[in-house]
Amino acid sequence: LRIPALRNLANVLSDNAKSRMLWEVGLEKMILRSARSLWAVSNMVKQSLVNDYGIPQDKIFVLYNGVDIEKFHPLKDNEREELKTEFGLKEELILAFVGADPYIKGFDTLLRALKKIKGSDKYVLLAIGFKPNKEILYLSEGLNVKYLGRLSEEELIKIYQITDFLILLSRYDSFPLVVLEAMACGSIPILSKNVGASEILIQGLNGFVVRDEAELVQVLSSIMNGDGKLALEKMRENAIKTAKLFSWDNIAQKLIKIVETSVV
Repeated sequence: LRIPALRNLANVLSDNAKSRMLWEVGLEKMILRSARSLWAVSNMVKQSLVNDYGIPQDKIFVLYNGVDIEKFHPLKDNEREELKTEFGLKEELILAFVGADPYIKGFDTLLRALKKIKGSDKYVLLAIGFKPNKEILYLSEGLNVKYLGRLSEEELIKIYQITDFLILLSRYDSFPLVVLEAMACGSIPILSKNVGASEILIQGLNGFVVRDEAELVQVLSSIMNGDGKLALEKMRENAIKTAKLFSWDNIAQKLIKIVETSVV
């Protein structure tokens, strides 16, 4: 949606990008208001449709995105360790960021937060989906970051399977598929409140939701400097269980029920 994106991304969009989005807002409003019913992939999206686009609530139903749990799946512990060795990773903690635009997805916020954490450098941050510019490289100086660029789906699944935490601090993100895909592979999500997928998280049980950079620093500091290996293993199990609830089969069945009961 363009209106909430414009509001939350104002500081990182170029003038040309803002002008284009303003033009697209008018087209969006025309299409959305003419629809008989609308499928919102998160409550955050529904609220935006109501508040920013003037869509009546009874025209909108919320149904989250799903994940292919056959394709995206966890590994056994020994397989996971072997795969980490294959990637040449020996750090105690593996963090991952996946996104085509590092600013819209909040990668700059993550880098600033990592610089504020004292007492632990036993981690590696895998940055996937983009080529870093000079500003990003400057922000990541002194940090253990590996820029992997764009990966195939097969390669990305392997990254998810060895990653401890997927971190996505988007300034606005309706419900990115990468969250459920990573969770299904055993990665624990750390999301900003502006990510619609944060609605399926229970704080400290199957992931973390942070409101700002300060809260992110607090969460990462606790993870890196604490003795919470057993707790993290339990969170990983909970993340996998949560993802299975949102298999595409389950989502399809829910959609069929909505259509059959004429809710939309």
